[in-house]
Amino acid sequence: QMEASYTFSHARGDAESYQSTVGNDPSLAEFETGTLDYDQTHVVKFSAIAFLPRDWRLGGTATWASGLPYSNVVHYFDSDNVGYGQSRLLYGYVPNRSFGFTQEERNTHRNPATYLFNTRVTKSFVIGKAAASAFLEVYNLLNSDDLRVSYLENRRATTSYFKDNPTPVIIPAKVLLVGERDFGRRYQLGFQIDF
Repeated sequence: QMEASYTFSHARGDAESYQSTVGNDPSLAEFETGTLDYDQTHVVKFSAIAFLPRDWRLGGTATWASGLPYSNVVHYFDSDNVGYGQSRLLYGYVPNRSFGFTQEERNTHRNPATYLFNTRVTKSFVIGKAAASAFLEVYNLLNSDDLRVSYLENRRATTSYFKDNPTPVIIPAKVLLVGERDFGRRYQLGFQIDF
């Protein structure tokens, strides 16, 4: 028994959630609308199961999905025209040597596409008057450790002065990658009894 599906979708909007900080800066109103961070354009799924002798079943799934979008961001603190402190968020990056700023739209970059393979084997048997089964599942069969980038935070070079040291300390510019990796291969054992 086999089944396959393909999903095409496109998600655009002003914010990923009602708690989003997008829109807190009125000077960036024209850059709010963009691809949402859960926009996964293409997803192909295939699943199959084989019924084997002696009440064994072997099945698996294969999924290919296009990458999710992410942004280059710069966080900074600034004062408005009457002196109140404001936390600002800009989409873009600081070029080499920390001079200038290149502005981008939100979520203009994409993570690479990923594959995911899972499998399951099940054995059915009878215990007295009850039907029972035991199974073993393996998630992420190929043990891939795909990295999903959520955003890249660009930090400018800064100069710090300390009380006991008249020489300024220069902290170089850097890019902080914020994301998560797949947890790798996982196993699950289960037992089921139907009365």
